[in-house]
Amino acid sequence: MRLVLCWNVLFISYISFYTTQSANTNNRAETPTESANTNNRAENRSADSALSSFSIAKVIQGAASAANSATGEVFHGDKIRSFNGPRFDMDAADDILNSFPKVQTLTNKCSRWGVVTTIFDPTEAITRVADMPSWCLVIVADTKTPSNYMQQLQEVYNADRVARYKAADRVVDPVSAGDLDNIFFFSVEKQKEWEQIDGPLGSFVRSTPWTHFCRKNIGYLFAVLHGAGFVFDFDDDHFIKVDADGNPMEILPNAEVKDKMKLYNVSVIMQGQNVLNHHPIMGASVDESWARGFPIELIQDGHTQGQIAFQRHLPFHGGGE
Repeated sequence: MRLVLCWNVLFISYISFYTTQSANTNNRAETPTESANTNNRAENRSADSALSSFSIAKVIQGAASAANSATGEVFHGDKIRSFNGPRFDMDAADDILNSFPKVQTLTNKCSRWGVVTTIFDPTEAITRVADMPSWCLVIVADTKTPSNYMQQLQEVYNADRVARYKAADRVVDPVSAGDLDNIFFFSVEKQKEWEQIDGPLGSFVRSTPWTHFCRKNIGYLFAVLHGAGFVFDFDDDHFIKVDADGNPMEILPNAEVKDKMKLYNVSVIMQGQNVLNHHPIMGASVDESWARGFPIELIQDGHTQGQIAFQRHLPFHGGGE
């Protein structure tokens, strides 16, 4: 899990080996324009999936010319640009919030929000976030997102719930579209309407490119301005596991505020002088896998895999007991 504190909101993102790859193919490339030559979805979205069919020896042999999945160049971490423009004026937040069309079903009941953008049919990855108690979900459409997305989502939502609860010997009634009042779907048409609004919101939406995963930024903004204390940034092929009762497993500790949250049995890792490949030590389901951006010439370097030094309970906001 990756945690980032931004604008007093905790952003949470799962790392790849906690997920199950979707069978969908033809991915939207993670570049400012749509890739004209789309291949397998996993191939474009994560280096570990893209290279899993090759032997480690072949990967290292080609390391000098090997590419990461987005740019076609080996990642070195060098700074390439700086932002010297004006910073966001927090006083403008109210203006942006007031620019958003009011959502009648929003009751400010959620401090935990999931945000996703997708061009594919709904998946269980999305419906499971929607099925977590006390969570709200924003789905930001793009130009290739199915026009009947919410109708399909209801069908997938019910089918997944029935299958999960049946496996746990439980029976669940199907939900209607009106019951999914914690899901906010931003259609392409609605976003284009927002582009025409004067002021900060219209400028923000117009500046967000189409056919790009950064459409999520609109969802982030909506969630933050509607009370999000936690934002779960995920993709439509990242599946939350279910417990023995068939319920999606809660991804945050049981508490409403960060100061009262606690992480149990946190493993403190010792590592060598190089970067850490966290996949082996965290029990990745695929042997010899690695995260996107990991230097592939170091895959076989045992010092990058680390060792568990000790475990302890830690407050969620950092520090120790």
